[in-house]
Amino acid sequence: MTGALDHHHQNEDELLWPRLLQRTPVDTRLVERMEALHAAIAEILGRVDAVLPAWQGGTSARDGNALVDDLAELHARLEEHLDEEEQHILPIVARIIAATEWDELAERGFAAMPKRRALVFLGHILESASPAEWSRFLRRVPPPVRVLYRLTGIRAFTRDTAALRVGLANPSHAA
Repeated sequence: MTGALDHHHQNEDELLWPRLLQRTPVDTRLVERMEALHAAIAEILGRVDAVLPAWQGGTSARDGNALVDDLAELHARLEEHLDEEEQHILPIVARIIAATEWDELAERGFAAMPKRRALVFLGHILESASPAEWSRFLRRVPPPVRVLYRLTGIRAFTRDTAALRVGLANPSHAA
């Protein structure tokens, strides 16, 4: 998930921000803020990636505590970033960015995704979607992938998510 998030932000940095700045009188401070949040999130992701192998190896409780702290900070920064992006950036994107350009972002994201995890990632994408959003999103997914998701992907996502959320007080709000 951390790799997918990092890759997603790199794609936005390469494909989205330059196009917005070039095509519209968007407040450059807003784009600079989004890029700064990307940089802050990338720095936290670097810390998570650095401590994760040690924590997985069970070398020390300190590694686990550092990971918890970094993930809590990542969650807070992502909420801040996504709230601002949804409120200020996506309305501009809807007017300025062509569907083919938006598709390019999605295609790059899917190309970088480990194929063995693709159906689980799809579950994460759909997890907080409304039924209408779920249906609209899946219409863009190739029919064989939709069938595979319904046959095996939902179970794989449910199994992986349950394992990640063991012991959480309120798993519906887990990151």
